[in-house]
Amino acid sequence: MNKRLALWSITVGLGGFLFGLDVAVISGAEQAIQKLWGLSDWLHGTAIAMALYGTAFGAALGNIPANKIGRKKTLIWIGVLFFITSIGAALSTNVYLFMFFRFLSGLSIGASSVVAPVYISEIAPPKYRGRMVLSFQLNVVSGILIAYFSNHLLQGVGGANDWRWMLGVSGSSSPSSFQIQCAPAEPPSVASLTGFLPLWLPRFSRSLHQMYQAPGFSVSLPL
Repeated sequence: MNKRLALWSITVGLGGFLFGLDVAVISGAEQAIQKLWGLSDWLHGTAIAMALYGTAFGAALGNIPANKIGRKKTLIWIGVLFFITSIGAALSTNVYLFMFFRFLSGLSIGASSVVAPVYISEIAPPKYRGRMVLSFQLNVVSGILIAYFSNHLLQGVGGANDWRWMLGVSGSSSPSSFQIQCAPAEPPSVASLTGFLPLWLPRFSRSLHQMYQAPGFSVSLPL
């Protein structure tokens, strides 16, 4: 398998790492923010779950920017948004600002859960497609594990504000920067580098051919 292709798949699969990291890192902050802002049980639960609400919307709407601006640019903006919102949540001065940033953070990882696997499946050779897409799922579990480990190490750092460090470290983690810097080319340009066509291209070509062969179909071009 092409080494560059393998690197691209690993890089894009780091979107799964962000997913697991962001979902699990809140476990170290949930009790601290309840005490800090005196939250009721309902508001406390809503604040903690806000990232999951954003994830649901991000997963449902993530295909829109991917189709309009391309997979590469979408993945770059996902990395940027995750970084900004994680730092914003860590520096929040009230629960509503915290919920706002956590919701936006959820949007980014939700979109990543859609765009990254699709991207990998499009550039992967049929022989390796399954194992390459699997890298995304493995990164999700790895992100959850690292989040718990990081929370444990940061417990007590900064006193009562240790939860801010937990969220901040997750945002400034190397996968965000690595994903931004190493995002590969768009899938349509991969065929010239790898020697095979993306998954979507043969299907699109067949559909286009059938459309041209349909009775009554005509195309007029300006002279």
